[in-house]
Amino acid sequence: MFEEMKAKAKATLECEDKAAIYVRRKVEVESVFGHIKGNRSFRRLSFRGLNKVHVEFGIATWRDPNKKY
Repeated sequence: MFEEMKAKAKATLECEDKAAIYVRRKVEVESVFGHIKGNRSFRRLSFRGLNKVHVEFGIATWRDPNKKY
């Protein structure tokens, strides 16, 4: 099963359009969450419920909104 999933992922990334999306996602999204987790030590939410989580995560990311990651 793992080999099938690995082959499917490889085939997906061989398509130039999908590979470009993956590269863009890696730079734009994952670096931001890595910064939040690594540099700010924000790893777990303290509240339950969509509204409370939205507020808590907003506060965690509000500190440097214009900072380029």
